Amino acid sequence: MGHVVKNLGRVGMILTNTETCGEERWLGIRPSPLVAASSSREPNFLSLEVLKPDLVAPGVNILVAWSEDVGPSRLRVKFNIVSETLMSSPHVSGVAALIKTKHPQWSPAAIKSALMTTAYIVNNTMKPLKDASNAERPSSPYNHGASHINPTKALDPSLVYDIKSQDYLNFLCTQNLTPNQLGVFGKYANRANPESKTKSNSGVPRRFVVRRYNGQGKRTEQSTRG
Repeated sequence: MGHVVKNLGRVGMILTNTETCGEERWLGIRPSPLVAASSSREPNFLSLEVLKPDLVAPGVNILVAWSEDVGPSRLRVKFNIVSETLMSSPHVSGVAALIKTKHPQWSPAAIKSALMTTAYIVNNTMKPLKDASNAERPSSPYNHGASHINPTKALDPSLVYDIKSQDYLNFLCTQNLTPNQLGVFGKYANRANPESKTKSNSGVPRRFVVRRYNGQGKRTEQSTRG
């Protein structure tokens, strides 16, 4: 950040954040990480049965390349500090690329599964992640999804849940799409299962995992798959 200020010809800066914003993180902060107040959250109004977000990743105060054609102010800069959900995307994409390199035969669904099933839900004090938008109370799956991305564990998840193209088409059949709309997703609009007319029988694998941690960081899991 100081480098950007220097390039702008300035000699210093004043950076302020309120305690409840949770938008400023430094090394050694406890507890961390924290679900940012600006993080995207449930519900997903387009398809309420599809839980979002999938997971969370670093997205606060990210140093990014910036187009000199459009500056953040009247000045033109090569870099900028940005905080938003969009800033998490490059982190997740990079980890997904690493997984694809190690497991070239994996589908996008398998890679997504590896990211979600290996995410961690405790901070560096071994307590549940907190939500900056709610006075730093514990975050919930509706705020963080499967939780915070863990690149190292995602490379070797032990178990992945895959989804085939037919599963997606079966699900789309429950969304009241026309044959022409279904044709956008498949070569043949009639490939979807005609018996899959209810959202509870969409054919899309769903897995819900409830993870509980005690004070020593020991974990118990309860898994339901439908």
